[in-house]
Amino acid sequence: MHGSSLSDVDIQQPAQDLLTDIIEECESSNEINDLSAMKSGLYPLVLTACRHYRLPFPIHILKQLKD
Repeated sequence: MHGSSLSDVDIQQPAQDLLTDIIEECESSNEINDLSAMKSGLYPLVLTACRHYRLPFPIHILKQLKD
């Protein structure tokens, strides 16, 4: 699998509620944390790989930057 989507997200809701929904989804689908680059704290490597293969970056990374 090369990604997933949130199909039932209300983008018209307040920003804080939208962010809460996204973070909840990240916590329930956290397979990205099993990558060795993420375990080592090398998330820029994951971003570089996404850019190279023209894939969207994992929203999980924003959660890490927020913490």
